Amino acid sequence: MERRIFLAMILSLGVTIAWLALVSHLYPIEKQRVINGTAIVNNLSNLASEDFSSETPRAENWRNNILFIFPYSASINKVFFKDYNAEFILNKGFLCQINATTLSFQPELNQGKWYFVSKDENKKIIKEFIFNNSNNTIELRITIQNLQSYAQKMDFLLLANQIDWQKINPQETRFQEIYFSSKTKDIHLAPRKNYQIEKIDFLGFRDRYFCLIIQPQDYDFQGVIQKIDNQKVATGLMSSLVLPAETTQELKFLAYLGPQDQEQIKQINPHWTKIIHYGTFNSITYFLLEILKLFYKVLKNWGLAIITLSIVIYFLLYPLTLKQLLAMKKMQILQPQIEELKKLYSQNPQRLNKEIIELYRREKVNPLGGCLPLLLQIPIFFALYQGLSRFLALKGKSFLWIKDLAEPDKFTTIGDQPINLLPLLLILIMFLQQKQTQAMSSSQTEQQKALVFVFPVILGIIFYSLPAGLVLYWLVNSLLMWLFQMKIK
Repeated sequence: MERRIFLAMILSLGVTIAWLALVSHLYPIEKQRVINGTAIVNNLSNLASEDFSSETPRAENWRNNILFIFPYSASINKVFFKDYNAEFILNKGFLCQINATTLSFQPELNQGKWYFVSKDENKKIIKEFIFNNSNNTIELRITIQNLQSYAQKMDFLLLANQIDWQKINPQETRFQEIYFSSKTKDIHLAPRKNYQIEKIDFLGFRDRYFCLIIQPQDYDFQGVIQKIDNQKVATGLMSSLVLPAETTQELKFLAYLGPQDQEQIKQINPHWTKIIHYGTFNSITYFLLEILKLFYKVLKNWGLAIITLSIVIYFLLYPLTLKQLLAMKKMQILQPQIEELKKLYSQNPQRLNKEIIELYRREKVNPLGGCLPLLLQIPIFFALYQGLSRFLALKGKSFLWIKDLAEPDKFTTIGDQPINLLPLLLILIMFLQQKQTQAMSSSQTEQQKALVFVFPVILGIIFYSLPAGLVLYWLVNSLLMWLFQMKIK
């Protein structure tokens, strides 16, 4: 009985991990409502679907980054972060449209500012980017001038980004996320369906490591997600302006374009840090990452910091582990009596259950005693799974043969197939652990004996493509558990 319960719990954990690795997002997403095809939202779809492939982006240095700007559409295609050797793709970020017409500009660079001017018989628009050289913020000013002698209504759209799912690595799609902050609620959304929210404070878009935040200044905007087709979705800000005759309206936006760094973003605007979210166990993740950073300050190596964290967590949970194994031992002692009861009441299942429960009560044994402590450990693993998967500090950091703790360890290759050593070591440790658990049991069915081979392989497959830092943590934890089992045998 205890063996079955224990294996059921471990298999449940394995299934849950597999599910987490496959779903597009790893935390609850508020139900999205579909927009009723208003003209302004359709304009966003038209805006995002326009083709600018013939326009060559211009590379401009900004701090230790490189911006790729489309000069005639006054939009940012992507930014390359030299410090992390990685790029963040916006795909027409900051592109704007008025009354369903995408504006074409004439660019001019002057003293760290990008000026873009667009003019026709009805209006003149000046678009100005001011790049801050002390942090990763951009001030965007858009001046709209009514050139006519009568009032004009102007539907204004500012595109934050466009996602093209075909151009994203399938393993990275689950990290794509839109964030809306308003006076009434804060929402993390998977950008798969249409959504609209009134009077937003700021809009955010993030991938695995980087993010874009746009906050309107002194004007009400709606935030919108618009699905263009099965492969593309656009996100932006929209509003309707009424300009009296021969008047000017200035729209101001403050934007952040950089890494998802809690401290860096907090220095600019503490409210913006809400874009960094790790899911259901968000608070636990923050706490564990802070502890990990503390270990790194002492050890100066992220691999050693992860190992230390795993050891500390193991010993903090040691009383639960001991309780779990003692509960299993008590169940094993009662196993012969349970087998006798099964023979005696084989034709009466109800009486059998009653007698087994009475036996547990008489011997003061909780049949779930070996499972409940394990359940308490699951949130810690999930919290680390969420945190280490997005933890930019691990990107490009090496340890032993591991070149990048944020990616699978890739010990060697056979042909074009990478061989990840850590998951293979984990399979070995889990196999030894299962053999040890099996040796502690008084009786085993053929199915239970088969699990000693099946479960480690399943777990190894689940972990095979996960970040090396996370696998290292679980490997150390499993090794300590096996050594502990050897000690109490």
